[in-house]
Order: sequence, then C-alpha cells, then structure tokens
Amino acid sequence: MENIAQIILCVIVIIALYTILKFLFFREINCWYLKINARLEEQKKTNELLQNIFDALIQGNTVNALTAGQVIKLNDNQNVQSSSSNVVNQKDIPDL
Repeated sequence: MENIAQIILCVIVIIALYTILKFLFFREINCWYLKINARLEEQKKTNELLQNIFDALIQGNTVNALTAGQVIKLNDNQNVQSSSSNVVNQKDIPDL
C-alpha cells in the first residue's frame, strides 16, 4: 500500500513539474510571437523619456517662477521710486 502511495505521489509531482515547464516554455514562445517583450522594452524607454521631459518642465517652471518673482520685485521697487512709471526696463530683467 505504501508503494502505491509513493508511486502516485511521484506521478503527481512529475505531472506538476511537466505542466509548469510546459507553461513557461509556451509562454515565452507566445510572448516572442506577439512581440510582447519588444513592446515592453519600448514602453520602458517611453516612460524614461517622459520622466526626463517632466523633470525638465519642473526645472523650467522653477526658473520661470524665480524670474517672475524678481521682475515683480523690480517693478515694485520702481513703483516706490517713481509712482508715475510702471515700466520694467530690459536691463533690469535677469538673463537665464
């Protein structure tokens, strides 16, 4: 009776291993055929490029906010000095 139980257990383990290996093998073939792996790599590249663009926009917005703040301060200083003139001169605006 013990031999039969051991044989059945071995058969079940072998069938399970065979099924798992077959699944992994055919999954890889299916991914290759449908170009899923290539699409995944392209998606990763796109995500990296979008992240770079996002970072550049954040840096640009920070620079623009600082520059706008400086222009407002210059404009306020000119208003205090001469209340008749609300113009900011080109030389007063800092270069980026």
